[in-house]
Amino acid sequence: PVEPQPPRVPFKYLGYFGPKDDKIAVFEDSKEIVLARAGDVLRDQFKLVEIEYESAVIGYTKPEFANKTQKLTMSRR
Repeated sequence: PVEPQPPRVPFKYLGYFGPKDDKIAVFEDSKEIVLARAGDVLRDQFKLVEIEYESAVIGYTKPEFANKTQKLTMSRR
């Protein structure tokens, strides 16, 4: 059987700001700006796992995708 695939992450990672130990990530979602810290849940189905220098790691809140993540590279315009 084919393993179910997690939903597509709709965000573009724009970067982060704040001190090293309390970073706030900045995302764009359909022209809306979304701010989040590591551990925050976004749109009820995504979880910000880690904020890195040029990327953000997104996980999923649904148990069937608990071990899956996606790395979003910083969007360059």
